[in-house]
Amino acid sequence: MADKGSNKGLVQISDAVLISIVKTATIETEGVHSISSSFASEIMEKFGKKKKGISIEKQNGKLIINIGICIKQNYQIIEVTQKIQQKVKEAVEEMTGLKIEKINVNVSLVELTKTK
Repeated sequence: MADKGSNKGLVQISDAVLISIVKTATIETEGVHSISSSFASEIMEKFGKKKKGISIEKQNGKLIINIGICIKQNYQIIEVTQKIQQKVKEAVEEMTGLKIEKINVNVSLVELTKTK
């Protein structure tokens, strides 16, 4: 849960809202096949610590975002992950006003297209 205060009161932004923003920005990035998760994060999901492939932590008033993805075949991994970092940072900061410390992107799969 992220808090944003003003002289009129406290505004709380739930983790579900932040995850939704991150997921949308990630999926809309060219070259991303899907959000994915590693075995370790799947275990964390079972205990409610993380939603599929995305986790958000708050440290020193800033967010640390971890995203697991499956990338499409024939896309350059570094290019796609840098675009994800840029799009997620812009989306979260524009929609919430919250600051981001860092965005970690873990490419756990490459979606290979089937050939006939």
